[in-house]
Amino acid sequence: MSFWRAAAVTLTLGSIAVCACATAAVPLDTQLGADASVLPPGCAACAGATPKCDTVKNVCVECAADGDCASGKKCDPATHACRFACTTDSDCKDPAAKRCDVSAHACVACLTTSDTCPGATYCAKGKDGVAACQPGCKTVADCNNLDAGAPGDSGGGSGPPSFSCCNHQCADTSADGKNCGACGAVCGATQGCCSSACLEEQSSVSDCGGCGKVCAPANVTTAQCASGACGYDTCAAGFGDCDKDKSNGCELDVTTDKQNCGQCGKACNVSEQCVAGVCVTCSGNEVAYNGHCYYLDGSGGACDPNYSRAPESVMAVIVTQFIGKNYMHKVSSNCCIWTSDVYENYGMTSQCNSNGPFTSGNPQAGGAGCTQQQNHGAGQLTFCGSN
Repeated sequence: MSFWRAAAVTLTLGSIAVCACATAAVPLDTQLGADASVLPPGCAACAGATPKCDTVKNVCVECAADGDCASGKKCDPATHACRFACTTDSDCKDPAAKRCDVSAHACVACLTTSDTCPGATYCAKGKDGVAACQPGCKTVADCNNLDAGAPGDSGGGSGPPSFSCCNHQCADTSADGKNCGACGAVCGATQGCCSSACLEEQSSVSDCGGCGKVCAPANVTTAQCASGACGYDTCAAGFGDCDKDKSNGCELDVTTDKQNCGQCGKACNVSEQCVAGVCVTCSGNEVAYNGHCYYLDGSGGACDPNYSRAPESVMAVIVTQFIGKNYMHKVSSNCCIWTSDVYENYGMTSQCNSNGPFTSGNPQAGGAGCTQQQNHGAGQLTFCGSN
């Protein structure tokens, strides 16, 4: 039985000599410096300028080890070619490769162990394994000239940037979620880097969806932040979220809005007013307030059916709304206003006992000298409100 699975002579493909003498009986490594006596019959050894066989690629090469090269040269393990071998930087004369990699005895552009690349570059090996100066920082000094928004700025937070050189890239550690506060300090999936600290941006009302974005919806019980968006729990009493935008809260006062009276979308009739969230109908000389209608009349303390004298506490709130109004039925004969209180502290001034419409200051507190008065005449000016 023959042990030879293949037997062939050295072939030539272009300028590359190909070893075609791999067999099961003769291991490939015996072909390095192959002796014709150990080759299968008819199989020639590598010779000439490529006397050695690269057993990985099955091609004839110049060298397999340093000893195959002349003095002052080394065998390049990648190419199996003899090349110049440096021992110090002074051996390297090429301006583009001035450093000596003593481990490989090769002149290179830079050394990763003693980086002399110019500013804003650093020494790194490329895919080919050869060291070269690459764009990037070596130290924080390369980042000192950067400001917010400059190339290399990885920030996005509030406040001034604070740069560091992280993995040869300038990073704003005050705002970079991958280098928050320090290189390599990574914030969580729901966090953002705000002033060098990882904060929850999905649920924090002070940093909702971004650093310093405070949730302040109007007229709500409690502001909230959910999934990075501002919102609230419930509207404060008397307010409604009629635009359906939770970020601005409950923007509308539904106690007075005729189109949204008491709740969003509930409109009052043209003749009605929205008072305390209730649509009410008051006459032209009445003032609507808190669901009731109020008027002034020279009625000597009497009020219309379903009306009664109202307190001065209400008068204090609506007193300026009587501007443009007039007596309900008749002009008074005494300018102090009879209310449901014991004493009279409001009165008419320039329009005392004269027909309206009322002007500014009519009525007003202390008007016509009415302070702690108790005047209950037949034509006494009276303050009435609906029951």
